[in-house]
Amino acid sequence: MKHFPFDLTEKGLTREDFSRLGPSFLRTVSLFLPCEKVSYVLPDSDNAVPKEWEAGTRAVMEKGLPLAYGGAGVIYLPLFKGDDLFGVAVVESDSSDGFPEYPVNWLLDRSRIISREFHLINQWSTDPATGLLNGRYLREELKCLLYPLQTSGSEKSGKILDKSDDITDFSLAVIELYPRGNDPESASSYVSRAGSFLKSLVGATPVYYLGAGIFGLIWENTVIDRALKIGDTILKWLRHENFPRVHIGITSEKSGLNPEGRLSVDFAGMTSDRLLDEAWMALRTARKRGPYALCSYASVSDLGKHPLKPTPESILKKLKNLWRKKTAFTVALIQSDKESKETGLVERIALLKGDETQVLPVDQKEVYVFLPGVDETGGLAWASSILDKAGRGANDSDKALGPGFSMGIAAYPCPGFNKSDIPLNSRKALVHTRFYGPGTVAAFNGVSLNISGDVYYNEGDLPRAVKEYRKGLVLDPANVNLLNSLGVSYAHMNRYRNAIFCFENALKIDGSDFMALFNLGLACLTHQDSGEAIECFERAMSIDDSSADLMLLLGWLYCRTGRYDNAVSLLERVEEAGRSGQGGMGHGVVHCYLGEAYKALGQNRKAIAGLQRAVGHNSRDAKALSLLGELYFLENEGDDIALSLCLEAVELDASQWDYWYRLGKLQFQQNDYTAAAESLKESLKIDRENMETMFMLGQVYEKSGQKGRALTTYKKILKLESDHELAGRALKRIAKG
Repeated sequence: MKHFPFDLTEKGLTREDFSRLGPSFLRTVSLFLPCEKVSYVLPDSDNAVPKEWEAGTRAVMEKGLPLAYGGAGVIYLPLFKGDDLFGVAVVESDSSDGFPEYPVNWLLDRSRIISREFHLINQWSTDPATGLLNGRYLREELKCLLYPLQTSGSEKSGKILDKSDDITDFSLAVIELYPRGNDPESASSYVSRAGSFLKSLVGATPVYYLGAGIFGLIWENTVIDRALKIGDTILKWLRHENFPRVHIGITSEKSGLNPEGRLSVDFAGMTSDRLLDEAWMALRTARKRGPYALCSYASVSDLGKHPLKPTPESILKKLKNLWRKKTAFTVALIQSDKESKETGLVERIALLKGDETQVLPVDQKEVYVFLPGVDETGGLAWASSILDKAGRGANDSDKALGPGFSMGIAAYPCPGFNKSDIPLNSRKALVHTRFYGPGTVAAFNGVSLNISGDVYYNEGDLPRAVKEYRKGLVLDPANVNLLNSLGVSYAHMNRYRNAIFCFENALKIDGSDFMALFNLGLACLTHQDSGEAIECFERAMSIDDSSADLMLLLGWLYCRTGRYDNAVSLLERVEEAGRSGQGGMGHGVVHCYLGEAYKALGQNRKAIAGLQRAVGHNSRDAKALSLLGELYFLENEGDDIALSLCLEAVELDASQWDYWYRLGKLQFQQNDYTAAAESLKESLKIDRENMETMFMLGQVYEKSGQKGRALTTYKKILKLESDHELAGRALKRIAKG
């Protein structure tokens, strides 16, 4: 029987709840007690209790009463569900003098109120369809991150937060996965599977479900540049897991770009609702960019601050007049690296320039210079002389201000570019100088276009990134980095033939290029060519075997193709990397893959341990629950527990044939033939010609006395696979009987 897909029951608190709701629980406790930190000791916890807390927690569990001493730095509070004691909160004082003397009855009353609040927070904050934290809780967490002192509930909460430096850097992502299915139940199952995979993918980072296939993530201590890289990795993994359309909008509590392309602080007036609006605006832009795309709010909010902003019309008009009838010229864009202590940039350049140059100031921080009849070599020589005159290399500490500016130069003629492109090319060259540091000069070339393409790629603007990379290849057709970058962009746009062509060309130039091999493997994988993907990944491993991402992908592929010995050797290394703090995105799923590989090799105890870690990491990991249920049955860990785990797996995700198959197999082995037949039929709806499922269904019919249906099923198997030995034996057995 299929169960109602929304969990409306009142749940008890689990270890996972104390982790995901920890900030809210701390704020709740701090409303009653002036505390700095709260830890929780639960009977089923695997974490060892610190030795200094053992006596106190044991006394509370035995007597059910709070334990506190005047002046002590710790109070032990019992936690209740109704009248039942289920754990202890260890509350640490925020004062060096410790806690004052509190009456036991007063503390007990507070314990019951706090416990009730914990349960209410859990119910209020949990989405019934996915089991994830909901949008209301996301909004509250954003508010607390923006105003930590005002929302802490402690005596410090009266302080006014007026410095953005007091705010933890964080970024907000809104992820949209389009629910698939012919009916609401299928769509709900799809969303549940997406939420479960995201949760396993991002590790300890909470995942929020906002409804309609929209998920939210908050990355603390993460500025926008890093958040965009994480978002890109999430896109890749969701594509590998066959989610057909994914869009991500990202913003930061520090939104906007300064003229150097770095985030500028714009904290005034920031609210949780404004952040959500910004992320939503970015998501709407991402939708227009292809099936797998992301966008940052900073890249679309103020184009005037974009690192590749267009040339002002007034400047462009003047330049057009200067280059009219000129067959060769160079444009230099000069930008302040820092504030000069002597004079403004415009005045300095006017003093340093040669007689044949035209200075066109944009403002006090940017100046265009027009050099008629000068090619790239001459432009670089001119730029070098200006830097020397400005004090490059000065050693006198009182005068060693350096030039105070950097320069990007672009020359005409340039293959593939018109005169009107040259000013923007000089800006791209200026962005190129960031790789060399302040007080440097760069000439526009293929590398400049790789860098400008990366700017657009990192913002999620794939069409513009592709244009930049393709222009770069006109100037530098043998540039492997450009070929790789173009191929990755094509892959994100589902243009896999183009992507594979780029990576193969890169390998013709350099057959040992790690990234080309890695990217070609990813493209082949997404193009459903597992064999070619494995070959590429193995070649990449022979060049660099230290990449945990590569090992995880290759280990996953080995599982998919039945090479379980190879899978174990790689996945064990990834698991060890995670324990040592070297693991990254996606490494939360390694326990499930490793458990699957151990099970296939008959190492059931190791498989159980791995799958238990996977479930501990994500209690709604349907695959891990399904595999664990089958293993519990095989290892006599309890038939009822095994069956409940397999049932939970199909309730969480009804779209996988093997989850229904395992459930049907367990029901058959427990002689519940009616339920087994129903489960196996559900499995065959998903994979209609799966021999394993069909044969199991034939056995169910045979055991339940439905010999006609059994015969029909076995004959169908033999029609599809004439040498199916087990089906042939079954037919002979029925004929004799």
